[in-house]
Amino acid sequence: MTSAEMDQSAGGIDTLPDSQLMLAYADNQAGAFECLYARNKNALLRYFTANTRDEALSLELFQETWMRVVRARDSYQASAAFSTWLYTIARNCMIDHHRKSSAQPDSSPFDDDVSLVEEMQQSRSGQLTAVAPLQPDQLAAISQQGEVLDAVLSRLPASQRESILLRHVAGMSVAEIADATGDKPETVKSRIRYAVNFIRNELQVTA
Repeated sequence: MTSAEMDQSAGGIDTLPDSQLMLAYADNQAGAFECLYARNKNALLRYFTANTRDEALSLELFQETWMRVVRARDSYQASAAFSTWLYTIARNCMIDHHRKSSAQPDSSPFDDDVSLVEEMQQSRSGQLTAVAPLQPDQLAAISQQGEVLDAVLSRLPASQRESILLRHVAGMSVAEIADATGDKPETVKSRIRYAVNFIRNELQVTA
């Protein structure tokens, strides 16, 4: 986005969508990065803390993600949602850390036997059918349970935990999550469905 285009934005820089803010930041528009950071910092940090259960590591990955955003600003293309781009970077940061600290350098923190865990969950609650998305009041009730929710999330398979966090914390669509993780949309839907069902069962959140 050019300076002239920015001047034509009637509502000011803080009204621009994230993708346009990133383009403005690449064009050295004052305040664009600060606005992007303010909008996304809480959800991004939550994504890391819920996945790692390690505050120090979460902050390290959080900072590394933003450093990569800064370094990549000139190559950013608005062909995909900013959230998809941001969480792809975040996910890669987590994978890179895992591989550096793991005895299996080709492994990923999102490698897990999802089919086996899903079978176990089915055996506990019966054959699963389509599960409705969590509603705002349900999300509010869950979020108030704090450490209890973190403990429940930690018991989910890594891929399911990531999907539910990207959907309900980062606010990404199924298509955006699929783009970020490299999985098929139906796979993402399935993971979210199992995760929602598991959370409801554990926290007794009614439909």
